[in-house]
Parts: sequence; structure tokens; C-alpha cells
Amino acid sequence: MTQAELAAESGVGKVAISKLENGHRNPQWGTASKLAKALDVPPHILFRDDDEQTPADVLADYLGL
Repeated sequence: MTQAELAAESGVGKVAISKLENGHRNPQWGTASKLAKALDVPPHILFRDDDEQTPADVLADYLGL
């Protein structure tokens, strides 16, 4: 899935997805919910936890980077 495809599927802008993917910001709950639905993952996985993947890791995995 490309950033453009994820943007179209989730309704989240491509620039926002790029910033999340690059670790420049963490998603707010509404954004995380939209992305999670498009990626078919639980929303909490997109929030950073020291013992879990970062949002950038999750997006990179799903975008095949």
C-alpha cells in the first residue's frame, strides 16, 4: 500500500501520513482511528510505547518500506 492509497482509504492527508511514517509526529486519536481502520489494526498500535513499535514502524511495515 502506498502513502497515496492509505491517504485515499483513510481520509488522512498524505503529508500527515509521511510525517507519522518518518517519526516526526504521533497521531491524535481520530487520525489513529482512521489509519487503523484502513490498515485493519487496533488503533492503540499507532501510539508509541517504549516496548512496542512506533507509529513510523507500523506504517513502514504496512507500506512495505
